[in-house]
Amino acid sequence: MKFYNTHGLESRGADVTVDENLSPPGSKLQVLYRADWTDEQLKQPPTDEFIPVEQTPEGRAYVRLSLPPAGMVILGVER
Repeated sequence: MKFYNTHGLESRGADVTVDENLSPPGSKLQVLYRADWTDEQLKQPPTDEFIPVEQTPEGRAYVRLSLPPAGMVILGVER
């Protein structure tokens, strides 16, 4: 899954709905890439960075993201 912040000057956050069958509430999505990683992190990507899948009171599964200006994050199912 790829998520983008298209604003070039300001950080943005969002609660993004995810497929509950693939990523049920209580599970985690692994961060495979973040636009704000350092050069060292790009060379040796962290393997311990995760975003929890949460659930709204209505039952919708979602992840809460915060992205830097013109940033992107790629998430994958926890391995």
